[in-house]
Amino acid sequence: MAYFRVVPSLNTDLAETNAVYVNPRDATTPYVKVGRFIYKCIPHPDVILGTVCMNAITRRAVYPSEIVTLEEFTVPLTAVPPRVVCVRAEYVKSHPGPMPENLANTIRNVLEGNIVTVGQKFTLTHDDEPIIIEVTDANSFGIINANTVVSVMWIPSF
Repeated sequence: MAYFRVVPSLNTDLAETNAVYVNPRDATTPYVKVGRFIYKCIPHPDVILGTVCMNAITRRAVYPSEIVTLEEFTVPLTAVPPRVVCVRAEYVKSHPGPMPENLANTIRNVLEGNIVTVGQKFTLTHDDEPIIIEVTDANSFGIINANTVVSVMWIPSF
């Protein structure tokens, strides 16, 4: 367990991975627990020692704290990948219209390799529009894979 100063993501592409980034010397495990959520922890040489880069959605989950504790997280050997994950999705900015086509597959691709917790939020870009998703349910605890079914409740904006 270590304390890190929170800073914004290095760039938009890294922000969209929904992972946290640390200096390679600070990287000790592929997953970390930040509060009650678990994130991929990826070493990156451009991150300053003792800091953790988070996207805006992840930073909002720890707000107002500027210092966070990253706890090493080991995936239990008994963890079974979730068969179903339910999410609520909406455009980040007001954008009228129905749910974009193929959104569930895009969400599964973004979440693949992650361990999700109810209430956890992620961001992605679909058809050049930023979308925020919130996990509302998962039938088990484990790493999401290509076989996980994603059920999407779309919230239309007006």
